[in-house]
Amino acid sequence: MNRRNLVVHNGSLENDGRVLRSLDLLSAVYSSDDNIVVCKSGKGYSGSFTVCEVDSLLCNIPLIGNFIWSLFAAVAVRGRYNTVYIHDYLSLIFMIFIGVFVKAKVKIYDAHEIILKDESGYSNYKGYWRNLEKRYIEDFNCVICANAERALYVEDYYGLKVIPIVIPNFLEAFVENTTAPHVSVPPVFVYQGALTKDRELHRFFDFIAKLDFEFKLKIIGAGPEEFYLQRYAEKLGIAASVEWVGRVSRSVLYDMLVQADFGVIYYDHKGLNTRMCAPNKIFEYAAMGLPVITSSQQSLFNVVTKNKLGVVIGRSEEVGFKELDCVINDYEYFSKKSLDFARVNSWSLRRPVLIDELKKHIS
Repeated sequence: MNRRNLVVHNGSLENDGRVLRSLDLLSAVYSSDDNIVVCKSGKGYSGSFTVCEVDSLLCNIPLIGNFIWSLFAAVAVRGRYNTVYIHDYLSLIFMIFIGVFVKAKVKIYDAHEIILKDESGYSNYKGYWRNLEKRYIEDFNCVICANAERALYVEDYYGLKVIPIVIPNFLEAFVENTTAPHVSVPPVFVYQGALTKDRELHRFFDFIAKLDFEFKLKIIGAGPEEFYLQRYAEKLGIAASVEWVGRVSRSVLYDMLVQADFGVIYYDHKGLNTRMCAPNKIFEYAAMGLPVITSSQQSLFNVVTKNKLGVVIGRSEEVGFKELDCVINDYEYFSKKSLDFARVNSWSLRRPVLIDELKKHIS
């Protein structure tokens, strides 16, 4: 195929692995030299898509800012395209301008985040996006979700005629850790991700505060809960063991992960988006040979226990302590299981299958 294609992402490319994987897939499906990605920042991107950066202070105003960004983006890339790929609900407003500034034969929507109403309800902000998604989702030729649970739920909720394609959050640049597996003294735990209330990271602090041995914990990331977590660490008496790294680029992140012993993933059980989470962290930790420590969120529990990737805590602290001792005492075995999991789920193995699946839906 040699046709013009457009990816729309109201955000930055540098640290968004899911968008980078989408660009990689589409560049394999289409051989055109006229592929474009319109985004707020293309810093760090070196792929085959031409980057069109659109941003201004006006684009950062809640709700109205998304409309302004979409308008500016549509004008900047106006023209005819074979495929327009909308990434995430924050880019959905761009659909208003399909048919006005932008013509598209095929439209693809990556429903990365779940914003559907459930028993926990939703805020007016989330409700706004849900209604927008409901308005446009049937206009897409193809819908993509991050795991099977989400795909089935989205199909049922919106009454779609076709189950969305599943493209998991595989690690797109698998760099295997060849360091001989061993546990540092003291052990080093690493958490990387947003510091937000739904991660309930304070519960992990409760857990490690009760360990009967010294440890180090590196927190990579930032967010609104950072100050609270810092004060909470002081309250528990573990502040001296916690290092607050802040946000880092993806290249720096992998260099830091390889120096740790355990990767931490934590989510609460409130709302569909967290109950059906599909974190790319589990693939990143596994590629570094790190056993993982997770909350008992169901999808994480299933993956970790099935593949023997590490420790699930939250259902019973006592069980968590025993499992952690087991992993420390047989660290080489669990590190190997993590690497095996990463190899089986590597992007290089999964990519050809996903390319074929995508071609079926957009041909």
